[in-house]
Amino acid sequence: MLGVFSWLDVAICVVLLSFFIAGIRRGFLYTVGDMLGLIAGGIAAFFAIPLVSTFASNPWWRVALMVATAAVLIILGQALGRVIATRIRRWMNFDFLRAADGLAGGVLSVFITATIIGALAFSTSSMGIPRLSSEIDKSKMIASIRGMTPEFVNSAISSARSAVMAETIPALLDPFAPPVEPVEEGQWSANDLQRASVSSVAKISGTAVQCGVNLTGSGFVIDDQLVMTNAHVVAGLSAATVEVEGDQLHRGKVVYFDPEADIAVLRVDGMEAQPLELADENLGRGEQAAFIGYPAGGPLQVRGAVVASRATVSIANIYGENPASLSVYQLTAKVAQGNSGGPMVNDSGEAVGMIFAKSRGNDEVGFALSLEEIERALAAAGDRTTSIKTGECIGG
Repeated sequence: MLGVFSWLDVAICVVLLSFFIAGIRRGFLYTVGDMLGLIAGGIAAFFAIPLVSTFASNPWWRVALMVATAAVLIILGQALGRVIATRIRRWMNFDFLRAADGLAGGVLSVFITATIIGALAFSTSSMGIPRLSSEIDKSKMIASIRGMTPEFVNSAISSARSAVMAETIPALLDPFAPPVEPVEEGQWSANDLQRASVSSVAKISGTAVQCGVNLTGSGFVIDDQLVMTNAHVVAGLSAATVEVEGDQLHRGKVVYFDPEADIAVLRVDGMEAQPLELADENLGRGEQAAFIGYPAGGPLQVRGAVVASRATVSIANIYGENPASLSVYQLTAKVAQGNSGGPMVNDSGEAVGMIFAKSRGNDEVGFALSLEEIERALAAAGDRTTSIKTGECIGG
């Protein structure tokens, strides 16, 4: 560390400063071509990183491959943009506006470069490499870039990222109860207790090398240094990174894994986040709730849901085999990839369920495991501290 800045912060500052100076020298038009090429290369790298990362099982070789891929694609894109811009600029004369043109070029360079850095940081941090993810998480420059990025841009990046992530969230074919009216997004908002519970919600990510897929999902602190999530979120992972807002990023080890109930429990040593309280009873039909998680890997979102029914139904395990009877909610809610394992909370901010599936044919229907399943898994996990195997990966 250099004072309050990490080595990554220093590197980002150097990159941004160099692009600002280069933008001033080249001017606005040349910078537009340069940056468009950089964007094209950055977009290619954004999608390529999660794909090429699965080619190497060794974490350090994986990092090297990711860095090399990003560098090559960005350099190629930038070179192409420069060639096109140079040819256009030959026909234009900016002498009378050279100062303004240079300043505009510098500002544009910094803006676009910062956006690309933020996107690549997000893509890389979801790879589940603890050391690298930790450095990104500690970076004040990346935090500042994310803070200044509009929410719709962050959501768009997350949605784009989900296109190359494994689609592991189970899709149940048929709702088992009549639907209820959905929560109106413009009229519903989480209350203070529900918003306070986000400090106990975790983002879980990692790479299942054997299947060549990147996995990301949600979870919640269920007990001291214990995080509960879905089994399909961690299936096939040898290691997972766990990140809770307000706490540093940690490495988690799976100590309980039940593919039939689709529940896993991770022990996260050193985690200081407080457990989420469990409610005394389940919700009934027509009652509203909030579900919290990281759709498409982020950012954290709190969404509304309405309970359509709670029933015991026969559901296949995460591999589509051996159906078992589970107590589940049917919800009118827009559940997305990445919400898996996130808690459903009542008006008091207490957990009443855990999101685990969505409807295959209706985007307005989702499913959550009820309190009975959560309590049963917590009791079975007990005081386990030994890492266990997480079965075969899915989604590859």
